Amino acid sequence: MSTIDRLYSPPEIGAPGKREARRLRRDLRLAGVFFVTMLALAVLGLVLLSPTLVGSYRLYAYFETAEGLIPGIEIRQAGYPIGLVDAVTPLLPETAETASPCSALCFRATLRIRRDWPIPTDSVASIGSIGLLHGDAVLIEAGSASTVLTAESTIVVAPREPTLVARLDALAVRFYVLLDESLAPALAEFQRVLAENMTPALAEFQRMLAENMTPALAALRTQLEQLGELTASTREVISDEFAQTAQAVHALADELRQLLAENRPALRQTVDDSEYSMRELAATLVPILTNLEETTRNLAALSRELRQHPASLLRGRDSREQAPWFQD
Repeated sequence: MSTIDRLYSPPEIGAPGKREARRLRRDLRLAGVFFVTMLALAVLGLVLLSPTLVGSYRLYAYFETAEGLIPGIEIRQAGYPIGLVDAVTPLLPETAETASPCSALCFRATLRIRRDWPIPTDSVASIGSIGLLHGDAVLIEAGSASTVLTAESTIVVAPREPTLVARLDALAVRFYVLLDESLAPALAEFQRVLAENMTPALAEFQRMLAENMTPALAALRTQLEQLGELTASTREVISDEFAQTAQAVHALADELRQLLAENRPALRQTVDDSEYSMRELAATLVPILTNLEETTRNLAALSRELRQHPASLLRGRDSREQAPWFQD
C-alpha cells in the first residue's frame, strides 16, 4: 500500500476488514483449485472409460427393427465392451440419401469401435440382452476371416436374439403342449385304474368297519354311562367340601373383624406417626428441591452462554468479589 493510501485510509482496530477480505480470497482460491481438479478428474475418467473419446472408427449396421436400438448402448464382443452406438437413423427406400440394403423401412446404426480393436469381415452383429438388469446391447460375433473391417464399412446383421419375455412365452407354450399331450392322458388313465381298483376295496372296508365298530360302540356307550355315574358322585363330594370350606372362611372373617376392633387404637397411633413422619420429610425436602432448581437454572444459563460465546470457556470471565457487607 502506498503512503497516500495509508494516509487517507481510515484506521481499523485490529484490521478486521482486511483479515476478512484475505480469508475470502483464500477460500475462493481453494474453491477454484478444487473445482478445476474435480473437472480434470471427470474428464480423465470419461477419456479412460469411453472408447469414443480415446479414438475410434465407425462402422454401419442396418437393422430391420429398432427395438432395443438406441444411441449410447454398448457394443460388446465376447462380453467385453468395445464401443458405443453413436446414432440411429431410420431409412426409407424412396427418401434414403445413401444406398440401403433393406427393401423396406430399416434403421442404420452408426457403431463407434475402439481404434485398436479389429473386427473380421465375416463377423455378425445383432441386438441382444447382456443381463437381466443391464438392458440391451449390440452383440458382435467375431468371424474367422483374415481380413478386418475398415472405417465406414458395413457389418452383416443377424436377427435379434429372443428376449427373456419371449423365451418365457415359448417355455409356457411348450409346458401347455406337454400338459395336453402327456400329462392329461396319464391322469385320465390313472383315474380310470383307481376307480376300477378302489371300488371293491371300499366295499370291503365298509363291511369290515360295520362288523368291527358295533362292539366298539357298545363298549363306548357302557364307558360313558359309568363316567356319568362317577361324575354325579364326584359332584356330591365336591358340594360337601365346598360347604365346609365356606363355613371355615366365615369363621376366619369373624375372627379378623374381632382382632381389628381390639387393636384399633394402636393402628390409629401408627397411622398418626406415619403422617407426622411424612410432614417432617416434606419440610426437609423443600430447601433441597429449591437449591436443585436454582442450580439447574444456573447450569442452563451457563450452557446458553457457552453456546453463544464458546471462547469464554478458554478466555475465562472476570468476576467481582462481593462486598463484605453483602456477604452472609
